[in-house]
Amino acid sequence: MPSAGWNIFVSAEMAYHAGNMQDAFDKYHRAIKKMIKDEPIDALVPYPPGFNVPRDTPLEALPTVWRNFHGFFKDTTLSVKFTEGACFKYCLFVSM
Repeated sequence: MPSAGWNIFVSAEMAYHAGNMQDAFDKYHRAIKKMIKDEPIDALVPYPPGFNVPRDTPLEALPTVWRNFHGFFKDTTLSVKFTEGACFKYCLFVSM
């Protein structure tokens, strides 16, 4: 069964794909914080049986969420551009 942190992450992904960037950003934060605080650090992604996981994709939920959150900063289609310093600040903030 998916964890609360994973469910927040899925909601962040939906907001991201709908173009609601602030909502997505906030939910990525909440998902990571929830997973770090309340969930097993090595919890696996709840992939459906038979799902072909790409080789470059982590099997654990927290690294998967972190990877997508990090990708948020690299998205060239965003109207908001992040500097390296801002990215570092946000990544540091989310892990506290």
